[in-house]
Amino acid sequence: MRDEKSKEEKMKIRKELVTLYVRQAEHFKLSDRPDFKVARQILEKAIGLQADHPLANYRLGYIHYRDSRYARAVYHFNIALGRTTTDSLSEVQMTLAHMFSVNCGIHIAREALFEIESTEGMFEPVDDEGAEKIKRYRTELLIQEGEMFERLYYRKIRNGQETIINETEFHDYSPAPRELVLKSSEEGRYALIHLEMPVELNMTFFNLLFLLSIRSQSTHQSLQTQLTELNGEGISNDNLRQSMSRLKKKMTSFDTLFNTISTTDKEGSRINAFELSKEWTVTILCRADDFLKNEV
Repeated sequence: MRDEKSKEEKMKIRKELVTLYVRQAEHFKLSDRPDFKVARQILEKAIGLQADHPLANYRLGYIHYRDSRYARAVYHFNIALGRTTTDSLSEVQMTLAHMFSVNCGIHIAREALFEIESTEGMFEPVDDEGAEKIKRYRTELLIQEGEMFERLYYRKIRNGQETIINETEFHDYSPAPRELVLKSSEEGRYALIHLEMPVELNMTFFNLLFLLSIRSQSTHQSLQTQLTELNGEGISNDNLRQSMSRLKKKMTSFDTLFNTISTTDKEGSRINAFELSKEWTVTILCRADDFLKNEV
């Protein structure tokens, strides 16, 4: 990028590099051993190249939020919500950015309230009117806090439609007959099927099932490309075949869920592809900020 003379080419490389940083940060955030510190450092590199990049600011805001740096989180959420000429958040991400900003405001207000309480005895007593105001605002804050913090945000994705659900709905959800549920949270990743024991998945297995579920047809080549993007690291053809073989052994219902069909590639050669059985539906439950549908 530094050596490129053309302004247009320089901007193109810059955009590709920012995209790479965002994807790589997500790899560190969602890997089997998450490293939020490294993810934050990489996102800061992306923002160093494009300060108003919506997705980079959104994801950095979320990391600050989970680390209780609420003022920094609000700062980045506000930037994320400002549309650029070429980039913007999805509708779900915009809704979540607003929600997290509200929660940040409540946290900041609560911290200020604790500060007031800790210093009340250090100053002259306030008059009756002032005392009443403090009492009223304290009560309003605690009511809002109780209502808002019941909503810890998760996503539910089914048939391409996304909805936001709370923590209770997330934990209480159980699969219906002929429904595969892919569930991801800080507690781990699981495949759930009606009346079967949950199957614990690593990141590669979870992403493989996700990709197989959202595509009408998936070839080995398309899976290899998309899995590389989702995992944030290169996946060779041998790696993919080994992962598929291990996943089939781990999930006894795999061949019932996904049909193997014959199709043709761009050169007209016959190849195998996978497709979701028409008898099955797939529901994905994940944390609000998981790197899934919108970035594939």
